[in-house]
Amino acid sequence: MLHDSCIEVIEGCTDAAAFNFDTTANTDDNSCIEVIEGCTDATAFNFDTLSNIDDNSCEFDQTNTRDCILPSVYQGTTGSNMSVFMNQVLLSSLNATDENAYLVALTSSGLVVGSTSIYGLSQTSIALWSDDSQTPEIDGAVANEVISFQLVNGTDLYDVFMPSLLFME
Repeated sequence: MLHDSCIEVIEGCTDAAAFNFDTTANTDDNSCIEVIEGCTDATAFNFDTLSNIDDNSCEFDQTNTRDCILPSVYQGTTGSNMSVFMNQVLLSSLNATDENAYLVALTSSGLVVGSTSIYGLSQTSIALWSDDSQTPEIDGAVANEVISFQLVNGTDLYDVFMPSLLFME
């Protein structure tokens, strides 16, 4: 008695130890790729372009572009300032979870011109310091400059979107 036993040929890599092993293949087509373990994260200091399997060996140094430079708390005074009040609605929307969380005010050039702690508060204010005319360098906000805000929450940095604020002397 004869039985019809034709099996469709499915070409692919049939080596179970290969990077591209194909479980559906039943005929080897010489396409197998050797497994090469190493660091596959392109942002790591020791990224290996030849690796095709990550072996958890990636290392990140302090100059790596994934590191973030957090704005520091404002320290100083320039003699004149403007205060911005922040109510409970705004502060609760920031979801500050770190007990050292703070809000910073920045000029368009990135100069920190004010800061205030916000963790656990239902309302607060932030003093925005202006440039003083006593020194030649710009060390505060200038008239009609747009001020932006960022939340520093532990090691995380967030842009805070509020209505546009112009510094008025």
